[in-house]
Amino acid sequence: MRKRYQTPEGETGYLYLPSSLTENSGQTYPLVLMMNGTAQDPIHDAEGTGWGDLARKEDLLLLVPEYDDYAIYRNVDTLMAVLDYVEDTWPVDRTRVYATGFSNGGAMAVALASEHPERFAAISAYGWMVDIYHDPALAKQYDMPFQVLQGTREYTGTDAKGHPVIMADEQQAIRSLFLFNEMITAEVQPDYQAVPYWGYVPSSVEKTSAEGTQLTISSYRKEGYQNPFAQLVLIEGEIHRVHAYDAGLAWNFLQHFRRQKDGRLTES
Repeated sequence: MRKRYQTPEGETGYLYLPSSLTENSGQTYPLVLMMNGTAQDPIHDAEGTGWGDLARKEDLLLLVPEYDDYAIYRNVDTLMAVLDYVEDTWPVDRTRVYATGFSNGGAMAVALASEHPERFAAISAYGWMVDIYHDPALAKQYDMPFQVLQGTREYTGTDAKGHPVIMADEQQAIRSLFLFNEMITAEVQPDYQAVPYWGYVPSSVEKTSAEGTQLTISSYRKEGYQNPFAQLVLIEGEIHRVHAYDAGLAWNFLQHFRRQKDGRLTES
């Protein structure tokens, strides 16, 4: 069931409620915060990425806010207040809260995790993102699993030697996430000849397909974790738009992680 909400501060949006939700059941549910792209309709992006169907299938709480989708870091306090309202009002499993989004919404997922890593178990961004603050103190205290979905025709180009690369701000954003998670050192530089588009050598690569489209899933391991800690998904021939399989790819990655009350990251 999809319900429209309004917070005491006047913020509005939509909440997809699990079909099994009953009063006083005592059950809690994972929550996915899904944010739309600039000038996009929130419901269009939630349904277009497959999150609406997946929330119904997996019995998730899906939070789809109406927000200033032309801004990023200045939205953080407002969206955190919305998250507080939802967590205080509905039976959220606070160890399983995830942020994701398309375009500006993907950048928002990074911004939220940057300023409040203690609140999110993992993030996923589709089509665009921004840097996470590389605060050494936070990097020592928190790990932040991340996934990026990117089309080969989605604002991509070539480097000086003609090798395929993602756009410059995404190059820096991905580097910032690897650095934040201490998966590379500052001396490590991307090699787009060795690894087209991404520049960093993965632990493993899987070729698969969705709706007739070829996907290349590059997974990156981090010591101490059983599951891939970072995942970069290349979508062959795709431009900047949502896909019905985005949510399934994201959930397959996100659901492995939990953020405990003390800030520790654990795996399901």
